[in-house]
Amino acid sequence: MARSLPSQFWRFMAVGATNTAVTLATYAAALLAGAPYLLAGAVAFVLGALNGFALNRTWTFAHAGPLGPAGARYAAVQLLGLGTDLAMLRLGVRGLGLAHLPAQVAAVAPVTLLTFVLSRTWTFRPAPSPAPHPVDPARPAPRGRRRLDHRRLTLRRRRPHGGFARS
Repeated sequence: MARSLPSQFWRFMAVGATNTAVTLATYAAALLAGAPYLLAGAVAFVLGALNGFALNRTWTFAHAGPLGPAGARYAAVQLLGLGTDLAMLRLGVRGLGLAHLPAQVAAVAPVTLLTFVLSRTWTFRPAPSPAPHPVDPARPAPRGRRRLDHRRLTLRRRRPHGGFARS
């Protein structure tokens, strides 16, 4: 059953909160274990992203399509979100003269909306309905059953009353 847009959006936001919790908890644990901060940050980001993929796929969007292609699209959306976040952060700090934290806070809403829209319309899009067999309205429907006349190797159409007509 397809979920409504508001339901999907609020679920997406809740998943984002769990991603943040997973990322921060992993980062803190890695630092306490003595990992270098960049390695800790990278591992934490990946675990948060995997958490987000699993929850958004199953709970937010109820996606039942193939796992691999959805995972690749999710990774692309996450990278685009990261790039957009960094670009907006740089613009806020260097272009608008904002402090680091307010610049990051200003980037959260647009990046969240961008990744939600892409997740909904591309990453976890519903599978398309099978298309009906194309019919050319300019061509009349054939009458009777067509069959191959092996003696003459020409396509002949069987007439409804049993005889044959050349096509």
